[in-house]
Amino acid sequence: MGTAWRVYLGHVPELQFLRFRRPHDPHARLVHCGHSSSSVLNLFVRLHALKGMLPNSNFCARMHHMRHSRPEFKLEEILENLYLENIRIALLIANWNLSYNQEMADSAKETLIKFGIRAENIDSYYTPGAFEMPYACQKLFEKDLEEDEDLEDDEILEIDDDSFTGYHAVICFATIIRGETYHFEIVANESARGIMDVMLDYSKPIINGVLTVNTEEQALARASVAQDDKGKELALSCLQVLGL
Repeated sequence: MGTAWRVYLGHVPELQFLRFRRPHDPHARLVHCGHSSSSVLNLFVRLHALKGMLPNSNFCARMHHMRHSRPEFKLEEILENLYLENIRIALLIANWNLSYNQEMADSAKETLIKFGIRAENIDSYYTPGAFEMPYACQKLFEKDLEEDEDLEDDEILEIDDDSFTGYHAVICFATIIRGETYHFEIVANESARGIMDVMLDYSKPIINGVLTVNTEEQALARASVAQDDKGKELALSCLQVLGL
């Protein structure tokens, strides 16, 4: 059984209470028991100043560290072995929450060009949302096969072949913000599963830039060039995978 604390906040009147598992529980997690669009984690961090009210005081520090962790890209050797001028990349952008997605895509394109990808080899496509992205990725790769049907299968992936007109990789940009229904989980889980299936079926990298967040504030923090700049991170991920 968990322990409940009733929290009254003038700024979040619709949030009635939070329920926490016991502090010593190795699987400790937060469970939101109210109806609010506010981030439970952000609220937890704000409430951390209220000493004695929340269990497991080290939890915030751990979550803060996880929140600000960053991948370390080692691209020097990889870039030396890539024919960057021949690489063709498709950017797949969801119309839902477009402002976040477009900012990530623009940053990713700028990063790819900075590292040597030709601007004319980067194309943008749009889907209604994240759920349609696996199908769109599949159609892009099928288009590659149709346009290059005279090539052998093992030639299609050759990055040093400047006659290849298909895409060597796709980067997906979407933002799913949690609502009041189970729709969030369906779209988040199934889009990720579909993207993985297409990537393995075609043996081509698809970089999953589908943000799954609780609030618009979290989306902005991750998509904004001035903050987490996920677009740049996704572009570097793409280059690293292409170099494998």
